[in-house]
Amino acid sequence: MSSVKAAERKARNAARKARDRAKWARDENVYSANFVKFQKQMESLALIIKDVASDGNCLFRAAADQLYGEVTSHAEIRAAVMDHVAANKDLYQWFVEDDEPFDDYVAYMRESRSWGGQIEIQALSMVYSVNIIIHRLNEPRWSIINFPEDTRTLHLSYHDQQHYASVRPLAGPLTGPFDPIPAAGLVSGAPKVPAAKPRDPGAPTDEELVVMQATDMSGPDALCIVRDTLHDFMGNVDAAIEYLCVVKYQSPPTIDAAAAAAAAASASASTPAVAAALSMPATDAACDAADGPAEPTVKPKRMTKRDKKRLKREQKRLKRRDAAVADQAAAAAERAAAAPDANVLDFGDIGV
Repeated sequence: MSSVKAAERKARNAARKARDRAKWARDENVYSANFVKFQKQMESLALIIKDVASDGNCLFRAAADQLYGEVTSHAEIRAAVMDHVAANKDLYQWFVEDDEPFDDYVAYMRESRSWGGQIEIQALSMVYSVNIIIHRLNEPRWSIINFPEDTRTLHLSYHDQQHYASVRPLAGPLTGPFDPIPAAGLVSGAPKVPAAKPRDPGAPTDEELVVMQATDMSGPDALCIVRDTLHDFMGNVDAAIEYLCVVKYQSPPTIDAAAAAAAAASASASTPAVAAALSMPATDAACDAADGPAEPTVKPKRMTKRDKKRLKREQKRLKRRDAAVADQAAAAAERAAAAPDANVLDFGDIGV
């Protein structure tokens, strides 16, 4: 019976190793490009990534570099970590995936080239009494904090959801032991970056200009409305344009370009009546006809409930603004009537 269980365990381990090998397979061009970006990100924190072999032992190699300044002790670290996991079954068994028996998982993870993950990182922290920070490209750091802030902290980098490396101080050394990197104050040694020239808050950004031109919005409040809308839609220019079209026209404006082009092609481009019927200058109609059949009109997307709520809020805001403008105009007119010698009110000064 024991031989049967041993065979089953061996088969499961082989299947798991096959899955891990599939995970290790990576596009080297993509990895290299991301590594360069990641390295620049670390340089801004006065840190540098020291890569290790991607052979299934990368987590333990990176930990060895952090603890001892070399990567050859990875097997020793793996054994200590898995001894701790095995001795604390009640703590770790709930985190084993795929309903795999806990003892099988421990046996598998004791083998070289078995991929370490969250369980092993937590155990690594407990075995060596260290906190751990895991840096990620363009994402917040992960922090495994089991001890006070002044405790030694290991710094690892996590690449493409499949590989760990060691993070050292940018000032060096790049080999051998090094002074621990504190968890706090990571930017203290970062190179100074020249401050960007402040932007005029009254000037529209490129995205705001695109929205204003696409929606034909003008007037003193146009920029504020566009800016608020872009903020609500988290900078999504297309969504802001569609939303503002609905606010302004009650439905996104559409032009039957195919029909217009066909009509223009069947008539003389110089005939004013044709241009008037198409609601466009005769020269535009001729250009459209010369360009050939127009692309079919794209049906606008249906508004979501969230967009409808935003629309209602915007309509209410516009109504309140219009009411306030009307009240200001009425009050100004009353003042003008009460003081006949006063200057005539210029309604162009009232924000619309």
